[in-house]
Amino acid sequence: MSRRLKWTLISAAAVVAIAIIIGITSIVLFSGDNTTAEASEENYDTDTDVIISAVLPELEKAVDTFESTDPMIGQELVEMSVLQMMSAFKTMDIELQAIKAPNESDHGKLLEIVRAGKSECGKLSKEYESGNFEADSTPCLDAVAELKRFSEK
Repeated sequence: MSRRLKWTLISAAAVVAIAIIIGITSIVLFSGDNTTAEASEENYDTDTDVIISAVLPELEKAVDTFESTDPMIGQELVEMSVLQMMSAFKTMDIELQAIKAPNESDHGKLLEIVRAGKSECGKLSKEYESGNFEADSTPCLDAVAELKRFSEK
């Protein structure tokens, strides 16, 4: 993948991530009864549902593109898909850190899933960047599947 194309894709992903962050932050700040500083289970569930529902379709689209493309033929497309997955996990990590959680164990599990996805997709991206298109994609894809399972609870 050419450097120019790669940086264009990264900057586009950053713009999308910033737009999502601004949108979700404004929803969280200006919706509901925010008169108390305490976190309620209902507000937490709503906030996390908004974040996950905003990012999950992006992840699913990137996974679909990734799985339908042969890495030996569509190298740039596969690499771009992995960058999109990593960017989505990074966005979620930033947004989830701003939420007050009434149940730290559930929030911790969600953060653990998101950070594992960010880390594993980042590792895969580095492997692809170095030309190793036979790298194991299972951990990155497993993180997406785990996030889907968590969101269905």
